[in-house]
Amino acid sequence: MRTSNIIQKTSLSKINYSLIGGFKSMKMIEAVVAKIERDRAVLLLGEERYRVDIPLKFLPDNVKESDVVRLDFVIEREEAREHVKRIKQIIRRLQAR
Repeated sequence: MRTSNIIQKTSLSKINYSLIGGFKSMKMIEAVVAKIERDRAVLLLGEERYRVDIPLKFLPDNVKESDVVRLDFVIEREEAREHVKRIKQIIRRLQAR
């Protein structure tokens, strides 16, 4: 990803990136670790504070309650195309039986 391709940026709590050409799209959002219970963490996402439970194994080892973490969501279009291609191949093989 080349940073020179970033064309949109908003507030610190929500940063939206769109890459020229539509190859990748990324959204970052901050969340507060509200509670840690056994093997799960309760996150409050964004300014709206949407509640999300997530397995603790997906967070850094030293995370604790009240920490602010950043979640990055990236659309990987090429990986999606490859995944669809593999599924179609499997379907063709099953239909040929």
